Amino acid sequence: MTQAILGPTFAEMLHPETIAPEVRQRAIKALTEAPLDPINLYNITWRGADKATPIPFGPYLAAAGWVQLLWGPQMIQAYRDIAGLG
Repeated sequence: MTQAILGPTFAEMLHPETIAPEVRQRAIKALTEAPLDPINLYNITWRGADKATPIPFGPYLAAAGWVQLLWGPQMIQAYRDIAGLG
């Protein structure tokens, strides 16, 4: 039986160096060898590729806000139609 992978904690996403080395190595290896492996959840961090620069979420949040402002009701209705929720 395979062991379930729960994914990293918020602290581990903020500080990837705190992830157990064997888990980190499996995750890095899975990036190229098994992209659908759940261990890849450990490759999601709040830091850039250099592991020192935080990823700026502000521009993404601003863009999402504009999309919602302009097309939010249509997107919600489209989702409801696809999901069969009327």
